[in-house]
Amino acid sequence: MEMSHKSQIPIGENHRSTIATTLGLLDEMLSRFERWAKGAEARSVLYLEQNTLREQQKREILTHIKAIRELLSQLRDDLGLPPKAQDVAGAIWSESACSWEAVVELGSRYLRAYGEVPPQLAVYIDPKVELLIERLMAISEAARGSGEPR
Repeated sequence: MEMSHKSQIPIGENHRSTIATTLGLLDEMLSRFERWAKGAEARSVLYLEQNTLREQQKREILTHIKAIRELLSQLRDDLGLPPKAQDVAGAIWSESACSWEAVVELGSRYLRAYGEVPPQLAVYIDPKVELLIERLMAISEAARGSGEPR
């Protein structure tokens, strides 16, 4: 059993990694819930969050988040769990690089799988899909070029 991290409970690296990954994802989710419980709403062109939480719900959610985070802190300390660091540049690069593949399927060639594509739609959407892909690739490239944190 390897013990490269300081912990009070003996734990192997495979178990430590599995536990840290799962709890890191849980904490990431809690961060999203916390933003919503504090009133956040994303508003964009085709994506809107509607924060319908009542004040009592917000307080309850924040109370539970605090309790879970206290437990997570205890687990971190007792098991010597490393924090899950989110590299924002890497996440932007990865997500933008992956999402352009889904956007490709909005082209008329792929839309045919859902039925005959009207010629006007093909003429209209194909150049727009190309522009979206170019911009997503540019975002991916910009994130890749970020290198060191600023």
